[in-house]
Amino acid sequence: MNEMRPASRETSWPAPDEFETIAHANKPFSLRVPALVVTRGLDGTLNVMLSMWFTPMGIEPSCFLVAVDPKTKTYELMMQTKEFVIAAPDESMFAAAIYAGAVTGHKENKWDACGFTPLEPKVGSVPLVREALANVELVVDRTMPFDARFLLVVGMVKACHVKSEFFRSGIYKDGANPLLWLGKASGEQQGNKTAVNYGAGMGRTWASDDTSPLLQRIKAAKK
Repeated sequence: MNEMRPASRETSWPAPDEFETIAHANKPFSLRVPALVVTRGLDGTLNVMLSMWFTPMGIEPSCFLVAVDPKTKTYELMMQTKEFVIAAPDESMFAAAIYAGAVTGHKENKWDACGFTPLEPKVGSVPLVREALANVELVVDRTMPFDARFLLVVGMVKACHVKSEFFRSGIYKDGANPLLWLGKASGEQQGNKTAVNYGAGMGRTWASDDTSPLLQRIKAAKK
């Protein structure tokens, strides 16, 4: 049996002097639309969570793969109804997105705190978010273990709703302002919920504003 040997590093390639090594490999790919995951319990309780570890997958059937911590309120409600909605936020929802990802739904009513307006879904029982640019209704198809902390939830798409003002045939139009995510600076201590977060829009970037009422709630929740 032939053994695998590493490729030789004796090359004439120039050194990558214009690059630097950073702590988190997801950072170069973080400039994308985040998802707000909305869930509803059997008793009508609503919850919202920020998700960056998700991806669309498949064509027939169309699905989304979402990483979820089983200890979260999101997972609890998702497993009760086997339904959820993912919403695409616009720039005005930046503070709400940070808040939804930093505070647990076991301790705070994040839906009410964010002030979102529920709209009637087409298929399921989980509401759409009026303030969002788009909403996708999904049902839980299956879950798969990933590591010691996260499960991968496969959601099958049942309906997709986009605002006509900002979309043409499913493509963003001029004037749309989707929130694009940058996250925290690479190297921030894990679990530091008060670290400065960065967002981006169509052609601009900015840092979080500590005077936002929702961001102040994060600090209060950690005391």
